[in-house]
Amino acid sequence: MFSTIDLFAFGVTLTFVIASHVLADCPPEAGVLRLYKELGCKPIKTDANKCPTAYSCSPHIQSTAKTCTVKGKTYKSGEKILAAKGSCVAECRCTEAWPNMDRASIVCAHIDCPEFLGEPIMDGCVRQYSLDECCSVGVKCSALPLEDAKAQNTSTVAPSPAPTVPSAAPFMCNVSGVQYPEGSVFYPDSPACTHCICNKDYTGSNTGPYCREISCDVELHYGSDLQEGCTPVYFGDDGCCPIQFRCPSIEDTVVKSTKDNVKKIEGKEGQCTFGNLTLSIGDKLSTAEYEECVSCTCEIPPYVSCTKLPNC
Repeated sequence: MFSTIDLFAFGVTLTFVIASHVLADCPPEAGVLRLYKELGCKPIKTDANKCPTAYSCSPHIQSTAKTCTVKGKTYKSGEKILAAKGSCVAECRCTEAWPNMDRASIVCAHIDCPEFLGEPIMDGCVRQYSLDECCSVGVKCSALPLEDAKAQNTSTVAPSPAPTVPSAAPFMCNVSGVQYPEGSVFYPDSPACTHCICNKDYTGSNTGPYCREISCDVELHYGSDLQEGCTPVYFGDDGCCPIQFRCPSIEDTVVKSTKDNVKKIEGKEGQCTFGNLTLSIGDKLSTAEYEECVSCTCEIPPYVSCTKLPNC
């Protein structure tokens, strides 16, 4: 006979397995799902423990000629706006609208790290990174044989100015069969849109404290596009951050879906909006002449999901 504790444990395990199986069938948080997360949209589910079929997003607070709006907060012209921690944005400020323009804009200064500009690094050395910093925070070099060390010292290439820490052979993180040295950055396949720093305590789980979601700061960089009713375009189905935006045009039309297996949802929750157009799930936007490689489909409302075709 099973005890009450045994039955309870079995029930918890079964629930976890079922929930894990259901979640595993949900699409990864990439593309437009990442946008919903950044905008704070709330998921809408038709059945318990199922994947969201749509999202409810608050209307964008419109910027004015002298104010900018990011994440529901309004900034006056000249005010500083903070970017995500660890991003390569040094500073952003709200800038008053130019003459004949309706909205103020956000101007950002970006960080140019020495390594971005091709700064050389000695053999046997690895740049060290932190999730809280854009640029490398140091250099770690493995112990070199005497002859190799002399050869490095006679090199005409200037070494990196970052602090150098000598060590034995570096610890390596094995990520899907690829080896990454301690302190280096890697981007795992799962979870999507995550970056990690290899650390000696890494056990194969791509979660905190050595991994963090990539923040696109969409409202900071593309707030005006969102307020104009444009939708982000991602590279492929697993893109993290937008590569461009597709904006409404008077030439746009709806291409109705002819597939029988498309799951329709009644009411506005099952519809995407794009400019003055309304699309049901499965419907597509007509292809713009200037964007032949961009495909836009209503998949998970309210935004149309647009992808740049990889091999187009």
